[in-house]
Amino acid sequence: MPPLAARQIVDNSASAAASQVSRLLDAGAGTVIVPTVPNVGATPALLQAILQVLGPSAQPATAALFQSLSTTTTPDRAAREQAIETALGEAAGQISSIPLIRDAIAQQLIAAWQLLSQEAAALTDRYNQAEEQGLVTARGNIARVDINGLFNEVIDNPGLYGLTNTAGMACPPGVSAMDCTSSTTGFSQSQQYLFADRLHPSPAVHALIADYIQSVLNAPLQVAALSQAPSMLVGDARNTLDGHLQQQRQQPASAGEFTVFGGYAGQQRDFRGDSLQDGDATSASGTVGVGYQLTDHWQAGAMLSTTSQRQDPSSRFDYRLRGNLVALWSQLNYLDRGWINADAHYADLDFDDIERQIRLGPATRTEKGNSNGKVLGMRLQTGWDLPLGSYVSTGPVASYALDYTQVDGYKEEGNSSTSMRFGDQTLHSQIGAVGWRIDSKDLLINPWAQVSYNHQFGDSDSAVTAGLKSTRTAFTRSSDSSDDNWIDMAVGASVPLGTSVNAFAGVSAVTGNSDMHQVTWNVGLNARF
Repeated sequence: MPPLAARQIVDNSASAAASQVSRLLDAGAGTVIVPTVPNVGATPALLQAILQVLGPSAQPATAALFQSLSTTTTPDRAAREQAIETALGEAAGQISSIPLIRDAIAQQLIAAWQLLSQEAAALTDRYNQAEEQGLVTARGNIARVDINGLFNEVIDNPGLYGLTNTAGMACPPGVSAMDCTSSTTGFSQSQQYLFADRLHPSPAVHALIADYIQSVLNAPLQVAALSQAPSMLVGDARNTLDGHLQQQRQQPASAGEFTVFGGYAGQQRDFRGDSLQDGDATSASGTVGVGYQLTDHWQAGAMLSTTSQRQDPSSRFDYRLRGNLVALWSQLNYLDRGWINADAHYADLDFDDIERQIRLGPATRTEKGNSNGKVLGMRLQTGWDLPLGSYVSTGPVASYALDYTQVDGYKEEGNSSTSMRFGDQTLHSQIGAVGWRIDSKDLLINPWAQVSYNHQFGDSDSAVTAGLKSTRTAFTRSSDSSDDNWIDMAVGASVPLGTSVNAFAGVSAVTGNSDMHQVTWNVGLNARF
């Protein structure tokens, strides 16, 4: 076929394929998976086509070629090329046994194979690029998967994927994979093949492709975990602040006095989701703060909290979160029994060493990246204390917390068929809570306890847009909605260490949440002067 005609066919086919995708999207398809076409120049079909020029000798030459290929392993691309050249020499031997003639025919076959494989590779690239041009104008979710890139990676290092032969085929020449089984006469079981027949991949490679496509589709759901993690930093800081404020309600400073406090807080979350959310997360945060008693009943202050966490939301996705949070807070006691406090915070976040593990058959590949983010939020709490004697009080409590989290988009560092880019994420959390608590004061150890019912009014899922780095198309996936309701049970105590220094500690656990089990803790000291 003339080169111009071949290019025209390729362009028309690519345009038609892109148009079909657009029609599917316009008809309401949610996400369309569009693979690149693998290099037809690397298939056994090209070798068979070259040998057809031999006329009556084509059949024995083809049999000799694939017999030669079936006895050779191809651990890399160079070994593959050498195996093909050797096999073409065996094919030439079916035409003439005279060494000089045989070698001349072999050189012609090798030259034809080299030329045609290059032209076929160029046409494959042309098709994929032309289809890409058509896809970028489509409106909708397109999950572009680079099967061509994956095939090239397999040919470069087949052993990594459990394969030993990337040049031959398991089925005998002339038998389609649809009609071929391991009991078919001429079926080769001596190798782990890339190809089942002249064009189609083997079952093992089909499974590898399935793993690859699934990894691309799952990637945005894995990355969605990034927007959930900052809540642990915020929670740790608030737990330390709450320990300080609880002690101050029972033993407030006098007007004009300063207070300082510091603490260490942490959390352990065990997720109960599917394979994308079956891991755990641990946080540890340090907090320091200062306050000033404006009146006998009103105080205000500021605090700084810092964290370094290793998060493992699933067995195939993990990262490190480092962040610094600054906050302003205030608390007012009124009518001897009531209290209300508020805090507002901003946090700067670094997501480092983001690692996404991809299973490709027996191989595991890791893609890495880094990102940044921020959190902006506020909280209101109020309660009313009903005295139960001189040392104990109890009463209702209520709170409302609002947090806005943004995670910047990022690109993974690699440039392989699995390397991806991810868009910005945002998460709006609005949590209301009502509960009951019991407090004590003026004892050697002043314990307290609280139980609260929590409801999430804001986002309970995260949407992330993603795509391969090698394509301009993208698709968006949303994580499943999380449980909106749960119960938090907490206990703690404050201990006076003198007339102006106190220690405080607390621990809490979440129950009734189908998505995770969570335990938090905090310890700290405060002093007034």
